[in-house]
Order: sequence, then C-alpha cells, then structure tokens
Amino acid sequence: FREAKMLLEKAFTQKKVEKEVVAQGMQPFERTIEGGDKPLLTYSKVPLVVSYYPAEEPQFRCLLTWDKVELPIAQGQKVGELKLVEGDEVYAVLPLFAKEQLERSFLRLSSRRQCTSSQVRFRSLRLLRLLFCCCIPISNASSSNQN
Repeated sequence: FREAKMLLEKAFTQKKVEKEVVAQGMQPFERTIEGGDKPLLTYSKVPLVVSYYPAEEPQFRCLLTWDKVELPIAQGQKVGELKLVEGDEVYAVLPLFAKEQLERSFLRLSSRRQCTSSQVRFRSLRLLRLLFCCCIPISNASSSNQN
C-alpha cells in the first residue's frame, strides 16, 4: 500500500516537460509542383512544442499533408502542415509555408504546347499523306510489271 501511495504522490508532483519536436525555420520537406520552375521548399514560422508529464510521454507519429496549390505560389504562402498524431487523435499541427516564390517554368510550358490535339491530328495527316504518296508508285510499278 505504501509503495502504491508513493507512486501516486510522485506522479502528482511531476511537472510538465516541454519538448521541441520541430524547430522554427527551414524544414526538410519539399515537393515538386508540376509545371514549376523549381522544387517547393518549406519553412515554419514557429517551433512545434509539446508538453506532457514524464510518466505520460506520448508516442507520436508525424503526418505530412500538402495543400492543393496552383502556380504561381507566393513566398510565405501556406502549402501544407505537419501533424503530430497519437492513435486517432491529432495532438498538434504545424503549418508549413513556401520558402520562395514559385513560377511556371517556360520550358515545361513549351513542352506542353507541343502536345495539343490539333497538332497531333496535323502530324497524323502528314504521316498518312507521306505513306499514301510512297505507296502509290510502288503499286503502279507492281501493276505495270504484271502486264
């Protein structure tokens, strides 16, 4: 009984501990945005700090979620978040922001323009015309050899 009482007293006298899980500033999370001129780099404006009692230290999982974004992306625009999850419960959320402005890439835009449906139809017609022109002389030569 005394041991149980001592354990309970010790548990109630514990002070909360604060732990910095993610530091403020540049983060290692990056993403490639289709059509972008460079990778999307992220930073956080505040650190992610959790507090708990030492006897109840939580077992967290980190969950990175990206926002739906479209180019251009402004510097400082919110682009995602890092969630600390324990079981099914979200314990804390850290917003992530774009470190730099992202623009559309000229090279990627020009490669997209090459694949329009009208250009594909035009190329197909040219190929058919080329095949047709090459096959007619062969078929005429074949029929004249038979005579």
